Amino acid sequence: MLLIAQLMFGFAGLCWLVAAGSALMLSLNHRQEGRGLFWYAVNGYAFYMASNFADTGAVLHKRMMWSMAGFVVSGGLAAALMFLTVNAA
Repeated sequence: MLLIAQLMFGFAGLCWLVAAGSALMLSLNHRQEGRGLFWYAVNGYAFYMASNFADTGAVLHKRMMWSMAGFVVSGGLAAALMFLTVNAA
């Protein structure tokens, strides 16, 4: 069970890297006209709504949201498995 938890933590790390890269690409390449990087840095909630980006970034936004969901789910399951493994001994 420990190996499964480690693999899930690895998948969570991969999902985090994909989400961070997608967020960076969205803020650099698919900004709406008239909005600078500072606007996206101050308004962190803007990354959760596709309407805050140009239409060309829709696929990238979807990838970011799915990878964030994968990070939360796999990280949570891996933490639960680790908890069960450690407390079973």
